[in-house]
Amino acid sequence: MRVRYLLCLLVLVAFLLAGNQVEAGPKKRNQRSSHLDKDIKQRRTECEALVQHLGEQCTETSIGRENCILRCISEACYDESYGTDPLEEGEVDTVRGRAFRACARNALRQKREEERKVGTE
Repeated sequence: MRVRYLLCLLVLVAFLLAGNQVEAGPKKRNQRSSHLDKDIKQRRTECEALVQHLGEQCTETSIGRENCILRCISEACYDESYGTDPLEEGEVDTVRGRAFRACARNALRQKREEERKVGTE
């Protein structure tokens, strides 16, 4: 009886250790998108500083400021996600926010590919 208990305990520990090894490293796809996210976050920081200097048009309300920052990050992606219906005060739209981030990632990815092509020619 004691041998069965020890065997079950040993098997359980082995499964737990195996599970930790599988989850240890990030996936390659996540690493690529995390680099893009860092670059977009850096661009957002630059845009926040720029928006401070634009005056009342962008700093009048917090949502007006947010719209200006998003437009600064990527005008094309802003127009695609929010162009016909900009964010309004108090509105939280996660669907359009995700669409904007995906578009900004794709735009940054395309820009990098174009820069690589120009660099190799």
